[in-house]
Amino acid sequence: MMLLSPCNVLTWEFMRIKKRIELEKIKFTRSVLLPENNDENGEKDPAEENKSNAFEFTLEGETLDNHGPQTAAVVTDETGRKHPAMGGWPETEITFSVTEEDLPRVNAWFTDDYHNVSVPESATLQKNRASALHNALKSYFTTATASNLFTSPFRLGWRFVYRDGSTGNLNDAGILYTFSTAPQLPISSASISGKNLYTRAQVRNVPSRLKLRLNPDSEITLDQIKETVEKIEIYITEQTPLYDSNAEVAGIRTITIDGTPKRCWYYTRYDSVTVLNTTRTASDFRLISTIFTDEIGNFSEFSNVPIAIGALSGFSKLPKPDSTSGTEPAIPAGSIITIITEPLHLDQPDADKSLRSVAVRGVFPRDKIRTRIFGSQHREEWHLIADVSGPFVSGIHGARFRWFRIEIEYPQRDGDFVDAISFG
Repeated sequence: MMLLSPCNVLTWEFMRIKKRIELEKIKFTRSVLLPENNDENGEKDPAEENKSNAFEFTLEGETLDNHGPQTAAVVTDETGRKHPAMGGWPETEITFSVTEEDLPRVNAWFTDDYHNVSVPESATLQKNRASALHNALKSYFTTATASNLFTSPFRLGWRFVYRDGSTGNLNDAGILYTFSTAPQLPISSASISGKNLYTRAQVRNVPSRLKLRLNPDSEITLDQIKETVEKIEIYITEQTPLYDSNAEVAGIRTITIDGTPKRCWYYTRYDSVTVLNTTRTASDFRLISTIFTDEIGNFSEFSNVPIAIGALSGFSKLPKPDSTSGTEPAIPAGSIITIITEPLHLDQPDADKSLRSVAVRGVFPRDKIRTRIFGSQHREEWHLIADVSGPFVSGIHGARFRWFRIEIEYPQRDGDFVDAISFG
């Protein structure tokens, strides 16, 4: 068992908790990693293994209509990849009215001279700037989605549909993204005219087209695929939100971007770990593209995945892998199940709490389950408290937090389930 001491341990009075929580009464995410294809003797089927890595997917940035750059720039995403087709970062306008008493404060946002600021900012200023920023971001993301361009992380899977009518397993191609956090908004120009603030800001995000090619490292050829495969179905999960669209907007602050201090609109953004964990546990795959193998020509270079107009905007209406039955497919034995609970305050949201033990309840292989416990003060940064092989965690010392999150991972057998978590 590995136990970690939390950062910034608080010294004031705290509570110890004893509680049992039924999973059906809280929110949690569950992801399923399907078992590998095996033959009758339980060995990997080489033919199926070759097919599972037949394709390579990528995202390539494009200029977004009505958000084109006015300033040329080299666009580099979070992974370090350049997107030369864009020519510059997307841009947007953030504009709103300012009351007379708030004008000195708004001017000070750009000068850092607050000597003339004598009154607190008004509720109107808070409301107007939040509305303007969120509307600008909404317009950006909505336009990208309507253009079938991706802006946020998502999971991708694909499968073969064979000429005899049978279908292969859904192959998990992992998480695709260019940025795992909401865009920074450095201001490129600003002016105050009358009682209106006008700003134009870069949107540090890459609206991207989904592309694929035959994996050059795969041992299977396109001709071999065409012999038995009629079409390729491509599925994705919904793109993960990068920020809270109802959160307050702090205003304008100086942030270092590309090594240079810049004036930026500052708002609450989800951290990368939270976004990618949410994406990793997503399991609601929907069909976004069908490619008939007889229509494929040169597959050695990346080409656009054909997606019907408006498909991403109407994600909830897209078919699931098992949509013919109208039910979710059963989880096959051998699948790896990952369960992540929502942040838990254990009926005391404002108190610092200490856990002595945690127990996972249910039916599962107890020698193969993994239990991880995380703690947080404000649900922004999470600290790993314990990482244990087994359903029981004990001997937890010094872990004082307001919020806790539990992650559980185990191989599925027929009839297995997790139904509760006990805290002591």
